[in-house]
Amino acid sequence: HEKGKSARLEGDEGEDSDTKDVKRLAAIPNILRRKGKYQSLMNEEPDETADSSDMSSEHSDIKTDNSVQLNIQPLEVTRLRVSSLEIERKERLRKGLWIGLTFLTHSLWGIYPVLVRNLSVVHKVPTLSLMAAANLINVPVMLLATGGSIQYKELVSKTMLYLEAIIVLRSVSNILAPHFTLAIWCQLITLSTPFLVALFSSAILKETLPPFTIPSMVLSSIGGFLMLFYHFEESSQAEQGWSSQDLLGMSLAAFSSVCLALYMIMVKRTASKKTTSATTVLFAQLLALLVYSLVISVAIGEDWSVYLHMSGATWSVFLMFAVGVLLLGNVGQTFAIREIGAPVVSSVLPFRMVAALVAGYFLLGEQLKHWTQFLGAVVCLLSLTAYLTIQIFHKKR
Repeated sequence: HEKGKSARLEGDEGEDSDTKDVKRLAAIPNILRRKGKYQSLMNEEPDETADSSDMSSEHSDIKTDNSVQLNIQPLEVTRLRVSSLEIERKERLRKGLWIGLTFLTHSLWGIYPVLVRNLSVVHKVPTLSLMAAANLINVPVMLLATGGSIQYKELVSKTMLYLEAIIVLRSVSNILAPHFTLAIWCQLITLSTPFLVALFSSAILKETLPPFTIPSMVLSSIGGFLMLFYHFEESSQAEQGWSSQDLLGMSLAAFSSVCLALYMIMVKRTASKKTTSATTVLFAQLLALLVYSLVISVAIGEDWSVYLHMSGATWSVFLMFAVGVLLLGNVGQTFAIREIGAPVVSSVLPFRMVAALVAGYFLLGEQLKHWTQFLGAVVCLLSLTAYLTIQIFHKKR
């Protein structure tokens, strides 16, 4: 062995370093095969310590660490690929769960006008008292759940007071609108909010108007006109058609949408400064709604004694409105935006009208009467969905 080794070394003296390295690497499989380890290294994970020590003891002129790395590398690449696929699978599952939560929160907000109309018209519960009573539950819950993270000094800041004023106007008009007109009409007008946000952002913030805004607005308006051309059939108001109350309710819904668009623009500007947490903003909204709705309700003399005589069914609808929509709907939407982004969350907005149609049919007896209304609903939903989806891909570019 020593003679062969010295002969190889003498023969290598006239060769360059690259040729020597090639010969040494080529000799590795023969050396491993003689020791009975070549096949095991090819089929299973080797013991790097044992192999390296054995090889270095008998063949000190060969860099055995490099040889082991050459055989182990494919195994490590395979492990990395498996790990990467597992991470991607978990990420897809996480996003899928948050998208499911987004559908749930939009469904809750979709049935909002249905629940309000059911409580105020069918069960005769004073409208503004609904907002006050609901937030009498939600504000303490928010304090218990997130009291430590609320920035109390920000509640009276100038920006926050503006936000609170807008959200009060938005919420009061939004809760009054279903009292005067059908819930689905209120939800239909609410779907115009993304277009209003785009227009106001262009006018106020001097931002570029998103692509396809005008064509989508035209198509949605055509769909809305087809839906409103024939009135909905409601069990309690069948064949009454249009009335001044409908116009009042729809006007309140339109005003509420304008306030919501302005609110979203202000939140966008506030978020860019990163001075106020989302939890503080949400708590400020609930607290402001509690104070103002309670004051207005008492001032106009609403009868709160009705809550002492409500049936179990009425209480279940009220709790769905208070806890399900105002609390869980708000919290779920806030966390969904934080996890998967506002564009993805807003792309599910058209689903609100679907939820309103289904809930309105079962709770209020509201339904579409004519095929043109179904056509209008499809046109409205598809145009808005396409518009919001285009904005997602446009922002990714």
